[in-house]
Amino acid sequence: MVTIKICFNSNKKGQLPTGTFEALKNEVTKRLSAKYSDLKVDINWGTQDNLSIDGLGKNEKKTYIEETLEEIFNDGEWLPEIQEAEVEYFDK
Repeated sequence: MVTIKICFNSNKKGQLPTGTFEALKNEVTKRLSAKYSDLKVDINWGTQDNLSIDGLGKNEKKTYIEETLEEIFNDGEWLPEIQEAEVEYFDK
């Protein structure tokens, strides 16, 4: 089983739109599950940004997964839209 673990620095809480983890997990699964049918994707908060890839075969390289993840992050189409908060202004 190939396991991809993505950790975001907890200092970024509040900077990412609601639903980012789920949207990222769905996009990674969509793009990689054809090649890795036993894929598991975990996304959490941590003390620093981190990526780990485990479970590849002896001669398999992480390059394909890393390049795909880079494409996903650069694309950004998968990101949920930021909901504009309704703000009231008081002139007094």
